[in-house]
Amino acid sequence: MPAPNPARPNLILVTVHPEHVSPVALKAVDGVVAIGAQFDQAAQEFARVRGLEMPEMAGKLESGQAFVWFPGSGEVHRVDVRLAHAERQRHKRTYAHGDLGEHRSFYFRGPKNKLNLRANNLAMFLHLAEGVDDDTWLHHLRRGQYSQWMREKIKDNELADEVAGYEQQSLSPRESRERIRSIIEKRYTAPA
Repeated sequence: MPAPNPARPNLILVTVHPEHVSPVALKAVDGVVAIGAQFDQAAQEFARVRGLEMPEMAGKLESGQAFVWFPGSGEVHRVDVRLAHAERQRHKRTYAHGDLGEHRSFYFRGPKNKLNLRANNLAMFLHLAEGVDDDTWLHHLRRGQYSQWMREKIKDNELADEVAGYEQQSLSPRESRERIRSIIEKRYTAPA
């Protein structure tokens, strides 16, 4: 990777619209970090504004990955990105007690699709789990829908893996509720 330029102070510009940033400021950029599903769009716009040829950034980025491009040398690296501890803590609070929105919520619907109970976070999930009938609880449990929600919407693979283990066992409704409650509380509501 190129060495930092000691003649310029360290500065980070964050934008998804490089065309809205001063061309003078963009001229000073030593590195571009491209993230997300449409990582190439901002990088292409940066290249266009700077009059550079866009390097190849092959493949789809997985969650937790980014491309880092150094325009001076043309180097491109795929890197793994980790959230800072404070960011993880903020997300944990949102998942535990915040409102995840309609599209990221879990819905207890039951075997005959008669219910529409929305759990907009893990605390509400646990609250509703205690109150739904055993058939509804088992309906979602046996289909692996709890772990799927935790993996895809809560974005906690470790929690999802633990829950998936309980989904595959022949536990009673009471026992499976208790075990799932215990691991959620341990991970999300226990003091750090």
